[in-house]
Amino acid sequence: MKKLVIFITARKDSKRLKNKNILKLGSKKLVERTINFAKKLVTNNCIFLSTDSEIAKITGEKKKIIVPWLRPKNLSKGKISSEKVVLHALRWYENKIDKTKSILLLQPTTPFRSLKFFKNAIKKFLKNPNKNFVSVSSNKINEKKNSKLLFKQKVLNGDIKKNYILNGSMYLISSKEFKKKRKFVTGSSIGIPIAGEKFKIDIDYLKDFKKAKKYL
Repeated sequence: MKKLVIFITARKDSKRLKNKNILKLGSKKLVERTINFAKKLVTNNCIFLSTDSEIAKITGEKKKIIVPWLRPKNLSKGKISSEKVVLHALRWYENKIDKTKSILLLQPTTPFRSLKFFKNAIKKFLKNPNKNFVSVSSNKINEKKNSKLLFKQKVLNGDIKKNYILNGSMYLISSKEFKKKRKFVTGSSIGIPIAGEKFKIDIDYLKDFKKAKKYL
């Protein structure tokens, strides 16, 4: 895909699970797993890691992806959105390296990804350049903690009887729309359901990390 740039965000501090982005799942850190997956989709100069962690930065450098600096402190606080972090990195990339056509956000906290799922999503995106695509999961009624993540837009082949939530695995959007809306989820977002419990895991708590270990 012409000038698709993948942005990986890995903040050092995390309230619920300390240093979760650099925890080792098996023999590899979560951030390393995400970098390895990104390499299956694009070349090294199209993978950008934004982090305030020295350990994550060193990991990215060893993998020969773009890690030009440690993320500024004002963008490393708990309440700072992924959108602000990626906008900051995107501006640097386009000023220093090259213009982009589209961007893909990958978060280390979703350690298992299907290459087939992502390639199909990219194909759909190329056919519908005015839309953006996000990964979603069916939501259980008792999962009240996910109410803020409810996805109310169109879901591809979705069951109308089910509610869907953003699961954080994939955000794919054109650079033009992202810079204009400054959001990954907009009115033109389309949800793509993820099948398989393994690929739905989003590590936020210790129990999520323990669940992920079972799939190794």
